[in-house]
Amino acid sequence: MVYPSLHWNVSEEQGLAIIHQTLLDVLREQPKQYLPLHDLVFKLNKRGRNRSIHTRKKHNCISKYIKCHYGGLTHFLKDYPFYEVKDREGQLYVHFVESKYEPDLCKRALTHDKDWVLV
Repeated sequence: MVYPSLHWNVSEEQGLAIIHQTLLDVLREQPKQYLPLHDLVFKLNKRGRNRSIHTRKKHNCISKYIKCHYGGLTHFLKDYPFYEVKDREGQLYVHFVESKYEPDLCKRALTHDKDWVLV
C-alpha cells in the first residue's frame, strides 16, 4: 500500500538514488553480498539516520520511505533484476547479483502499480 499523504524533503528521483546507493553499499560490504531481510532493514535505517528525508524525525528512516512510496522493501527489491529475494528455511535473504547490475537499471519503472502499459 502506498501512502501519498506524507510529505518528504526529497524528490522521487533523489529518494530512489539514496535507496539504491545505501542498498549497494550495505550489500557490497558483506563477503558473500547477501543478508537476511531484517538485518538489511536495520542497516538501511542505521545508515540513513544522517540524511534528512522528512521534516519530522519519527518519519526520517529509509524503510518508512520505501514502504510509503513502493509498498515495502520486498516489492521494491523485486522490481530490479540485480536484487534477488530468496526464501531459505522460512527466512528471507536479499542477494546482490553484481553480474546483472547496470547503473541504468536503477531508474524507476513506468508505473507505480503492477499494471500493463500499452503504448
